[in-house]
Amino acid sequence: MKKIIIVLWISIVLMNFSSCTNENQEYNYTIKDALKISAYLFDESVNMNEPIYYDFGITEYNLERLKINDARIMAPQGEMCTLETGGVISPFGLVLFLEFDGIIKVMCENEDVRLERSGISDYEMQLAIEGYVSAYPLRVKKFNENDFATISEFIPGTEYYLNVNAYRFDNEESPIIRAQLKLVALEDAMCDDVENFWNDGKPSSRCVSIELISYEYSDVYIILDEIWDDDDDE
Repeated sequence: MKKIIIVLWISIVLMNFSSCTNENQEYNYTIKDALKISAYLFDESVNMNEPIYYDFGITEYNLERLKINDARIMAPQGEMCTLETGGVISPFGLVLFLEFDGIIKVMCENEDVRLERSGISDYEMQLAIEGYVSAYPLRVKKFNENDFATISEFIPGTEYYLNVNAYRFDNEESPIIRAQLKLVALEDAMCDDVENFWNDGKPSSRCVSIELISYEYSDVYIILDEIWDDDDDE
């Protein structure tokens, strides 16, 4: 009886949240399967603790949804040049595919990962429903009038973070879901002998691991999740 009362109360709250929406719009936010973040990944058998070997244009990668706290190896930067996305993105970066029945915002607060979509490049990207975003961990962090460039070394062990927020169409102020991705540059067997100005002769890499390190719902959805989990256990 207590659960029924709580569910009815939350239903009223959700109805109030949606009272200002367009009557013709329908939303389908499910607690178990709301925001999907996928990437083109190596096979799980590849060991990320060893140098990563691959053949450009030959090695195959699969688009897979990321799981919480499960680090995987992404297709190398520049490898997806033959990816067919209908011109939606430039596939030369690290390719992500995001899905949500609403607005999705991808952000790099540290400004060390440049994001690109539909010819637009910035440290924050916004899309609706679904779409590809190409990420470029930066060796050159910024330009200014007095200093040609500040070098951010994209070498094995370098960490980068991306935030992904999901919003209802009628409320871009309060995200329903907050997620964070962690990218780590890995030892790249194809780049071991590469020495260049940008990396100051240090080992460089096109390979990164990607890990969904956090995935948090808004308070209302957390309550619903706990109720449904209790029901599943009975």
